Amino acid sequence: MTSQNDAPKPATRRRSTPRTAGQRLTQELSRRGDPFSIRLLIERAAHTADWLEKCTELLNGKRSAWMHVRVNRDQVLEVRIDNALREARQLTVELRHLMAEIHRQRAALPMGPAEDDDLADL
Repeated sequence: MTSQNDAPKPATRRRSTPRTAGQRLTQELSRRGDPFSIRLLIERAAHTADWLEKCTELLNGKRSAWMHVRVNRDQVLEVRIDNALREARQLTVELRHLMAEIHRQRAALPMGPAEDDDLADL
């Protein structure tokens, strides 16, 4: 007879540190053997995705995304953060162009025999 303590425990999911949009995009787009020009475009797209993610957090009112400033009692400090929506739109357009260019350059690369060529063995 088995007791409840002997019953198998459900697998626990290992918590990993949250990854940024740029890190996820880099992992998804990067391929072994990419030429420098494509790697550079992927890096730029990743930075753009990170900035877009930050703008989205600002627009959604995420408190930790806003600037934290500490000043002395007698000082006056003015901090203005504006045009986040316009910046988010521009970043979206830039990211779209970068993604299109990455795919355009990839399509122009010659396909080697080891890359998904089902007929190479015939």
